[in-house]
Parts: sequence; C-alpha cells; structure tokens
Amino acid sequence: MTKNKKGKNKEVINNYEEEEDYNIIDHDENAEVDVIPEPDFNSNMVYLNIYDLDSVSKVVNTVARSVGAGAFHAGVEVYGYEYSFGYIMDGETGVTKTNARYHPYHVYRETIPMGKTPLTKEEVDLLVEVMKLQWIGDTYDILSRNCLNYADYFCNLLDVGGIPEWVMSLQKKVTWVKSNINIAASKLKELNKAAGIPNVINYLKKKYEDSNSSDDYKG
Repeated sequence: MTKNKKGKNKEVINNYEEEEDYNIIDHDENAEVDVIPEPDFNSNMVYLNIYDLDSVSKVVNTVARSVGAGAFHAGVEVYGYEYSFGYIMDGETGVTKTNARYHPYHVYRETIPMGKTPLTKEEVDLLVEVMKLQWIGDTYDILSRNCLNYADYFCNLLDVGGIPEWVMSLQKKVTWVKSNINIAASKLKELNKAAGIPNVINYLKKKYEDSNSSDDYKG
C-alpha cells in the first residue's frame, strides 16, 4: 500500500550534514504503471514528467492536447529524483520528493527531456533546500501557484528553460478567464457608482425645471 511518510535522510552537502525534510512517497510495486527506466542518480539531464490527473482526464487530455489544452500534473526529475509542489497545511513545505516517474494519485503520461543542467548534484540539493522555504504548502493556489508554476520555476533555475506551452495552456486560459471576469466585475461596479452621479444630476435638473414651469413669470 502506498502512503506518504516524512523522510529524514542524512546527506553530506559541502562538507556539512543537513537533514533533508521532504514528503517522500514510496513506489508501490503493485501499482499498474507503464514500464519506466531506472533513474540515473548521476545524470544531470533534466526531465519534465507529465501526469494526467486521473484515468478520466487521461482520455480528455488526449483530445484536449490536440487543440492546445489539457489539465496536467507535472514534476521535475533531476539526478534520479522527482520534485513537485502541492498543498500541505500547517506551514510545512509543499515541495515533495518522489521516485522518478511515479505518483500515487495521478496517471503517468510521458517524459519530456528538458536538457542538461550545469548545476552539480550538490548545487541542485542546495537549490531545492532554498525552494522548500519559498514554496510553502499553504501558499498553493490552483490557478497561479501550483505544480506547473513550480516546475516552470525550477526548470528555469536549472537553466534548461521553461516548460512547454501546451502543459501550461489550460491553466493560462482559465487564469485569463478568471482575471477578465474579475476585471469586468470591477468595471461594472465602477460604472454603477459613476452612473449614480448623472442620475442624481438629472433628478435635480428635472425638479428645478418642474419648479420653474409651475411658477411662470407674468409681467
């Protein structure tokens, strides 16, 4: 049975010991997943691993991708491990370290080679330590600060460029719609407030004209 557990792995980085604090997810050998290569813990090649959110979205994404959309989970693989970001309560880090190309809740789809990072394993480890402090679990936002945003940010820091547009496409479209709805609502609110001013002016003008017409000057 697959379960999340807190991992405490001792690792020597730059001649000092640091206790790694990740949410480590064990690989379930009985899980039905595609056969994937063994991770290379010495390779500086960076991979973007793409997952469908579930078996239903796997079918939907197959169609959606043809028109430049989809709903995906993504993790960044480097030096044999995969890193992703998700929601966690109580101010803990949202950065998760897993076995490469496996996730207990999502369906593995494909791996995209992103290129080789110039960073050493030790430098990547230190970079992840910094990101663990920056990417806290309760700052997760489904539209603007999620696993895709993290993967894009991480890949750029690894100097391999941002993640493909089609991976981010649905999020960007949904974010655009949400943003424009908010802007439109704000504009309508402003117009409603502004509309109140001429209404008052017209009312007073009408009252003034009515008053004058009922009290005509007779010479």
